[in-house]
Amino acid sequence: MMAALEYPETIGEVLENEPMSRHTSWRVGGPAETFFRPASIDDLSGFLRNLDADVPVFWFGLGSNLLVRDGGLPGVVVATAGIFTVLEQSGDHLVRVGASVPCTQLARQCIRWGFGPSEFFAGIPGTLGGALAMNAGAHGSETWERVRAVTTIDRRGDVHERTPDDYDIDGQRIFRIDNEAQGMSYGAIAARAIQLGGEFSGETFPEDINEITQRSVRNLAGSGLIGVAKDNLPQDGVIPGLAVAFCEIELDLETGKYEILDYVGIAECGTVVHPKGLAQQMKGGAVWGMGMAGLERHVYDPQNGLPANVGYHQCRIPTYLDVPPVMHTGAVDLPDPQNPFGARGIGEPAMGCSVAALQSAISDALDGHIFGRSPVSPDMIVNYVAGREQSYLPLQTNNF
Repeated sequence: MMAALEYPETIGEVLENEPMSRHTSWRVGGPAETFFRPASIDDLSGFLRNLDADVPVFWFGLGSNLLVRDGGLPGVVVATAGIFTVLEQSGDHLVRVGASVPCTQLARQCIRWGFGPSEFFAGIPGTLGGALAMNAGAHGSETWERVRAVTTIDRRGDVHERTPDDYDIDGQRIFRIDNEAQGMSYGAIAARAIQLGGEFSGETFPEDINEITQRSVRNLAGSGLIGVAKDNLPQDGVIPGLAVAFCEIELDLETGKYEILDYVGIAECGTVVHPKGLAQQMKGGAVWGMGMAGLERHVYDPQNGLPANVGYHQCRIPTYLDVPPVMHTGAVDLPDPQNPFGARGIGEPAMGCSVAALQSAISDALDGHIFGRSPVSPDMIVNYVAGREQSYLPLQTNNF
């Protein structure tokens, strides 16, 4: 048990030593020293304004895919669900949406209004606030590509509305265009970044940057405001490897179950550096794709975006009984001229072609019917054969 904090008066709900396992989708996590659920934005603003500046604040939405350590969280956890819930049109193809609105709800409403492209939000669990924090994306789109302005509340409880066009820089500082006196020098920004730590000072950084860049960030961490960029060197032609697969199945029309009789996967990934390693990659990707195509159904509550099935026992991955006893692989083995080793990667393509091959085999067994989604489960096959409606709506990807 943590010692209780002294916190400002509030009309919202304040809980001491509140187990975070009650609020996360994985149902794990130790106690929050103080768990605050404000009644309104004004309530939140007043709370922050009168909270001791040394008390850490952790912002909390739906708790989707969030792991909290058993030791809990010090300071105050602010639960935003219930106060930032606005979802309305604010102009021509513009939407004003609160940070605690589930991304699935935002996607459905934008589709009803005829706004697009917004369907990618349907594949993102959690709220818009979390999507903004991590620039969540799916199907080739990212959250911040759609943002025109944000209204924020800072640690002092002050509310601000910001757009990228509000700021400019010169050789020494960043400042607001409408009030040049309001700004910060580069040195002050660096000092503030060191104080904030985390992603600002380089103590944490994206996992998908180059390994050499990661080492550079570690060497510079804590020395100022650290920014990293993904390596975007000029590249002609196709960067990733390509793969194609062929699959033969036997489908039982009465039960909707199928057996994979034969599978062949071929890679075009430049020079084959390690033939046995490539073969195992192709087979591993094939098994991964077979699970995605027919087994791993992720179910989310469409109202709040929380997972309705958690753990492998509710979202089964393939076993030896779900894959063919023998899988065949091969490769084109032509060197890539832009790589010193002549090789290219072949990770996800091995999975993607497996999904396509297996679902195409299912479609072929059903005289060309295309379900247009994954996974294709036995109940979907039986419903189609019997001429019954499916249990999902067309845009409810991975939802019930």
